[in-house]
Amino acid sequence: MKGFIKKDLAIARSNIKMLAVLFVLYTIIGLLGSMDISFMLPFISVMVIISTFNCDALNNWEAYAATLPDGRRNSVKSKYLVTLLIVFASTILSIILSFVIAYVNSQDLNIGTTLLSMIITSLCTLLFECFMFPLIYKYGVEKARIGIFIIIFGIIVIGGFLIQFINLSSLDRILLAIKDYGLIIFITIVGILLYLSYRISLKFQMKKDL
Repeated sequence: MKGFIKKDLAIARSNIKMLAVLFVLYTIIGLLGSMDISFMLPFISVMVIISTFNCDALNNWEAYAATLPDGRRNSVKSKYLVTLLIVFASTILSIILSFVIAYVNSQDLNIGTTLLSMIITSLCTLLFECFMFPLIYKYGVEKARIGIFIIIFGIIVIGGFLIQFINLSSLDRILLAIKDYGLIIFITIVGILLYLSYRISLKFQMKKDL
């Protein structure tokens, strides 16, 4: 299991130059006050994770992993564990970046709001990957990208259609009711979906003909 994790982390480190360039670029934009870009780092982690799938496909890794003891299960498990590690690391980096930019620009920074924003951004990143991973294991990286685009577009269209029939006053009351427990509820939902995503991805991987 450790070998699988080390392999994915090694692939992630191979993207360090690209990440360093993006980090510097976002820092400069933030220092210039053009926009708040600290939320971008967790989403960049998605690019890193996808790169591990691309590398696996290029080197026919899944066929090799299937020959190892419990290789298919460990290959899926390592992807999810490495994803959690990378999202956590990028979140910490985003928080540091926010404080540095605020300090250099002599801006007032609400610590509570900043931390909450970063946590929600990271949870949204994990939520996105909950849907992305099963698609990749089922259809491969290239086809999965198309499926992800369709899902996102569909959510936007359906959401825009349904919002016309939502009683906004009722929605405000619901949001007010869950205000004190909203973050806990969100974390719980993402945790459950992450586990279900893992089980579905594992099922696809175990049935895949390599």
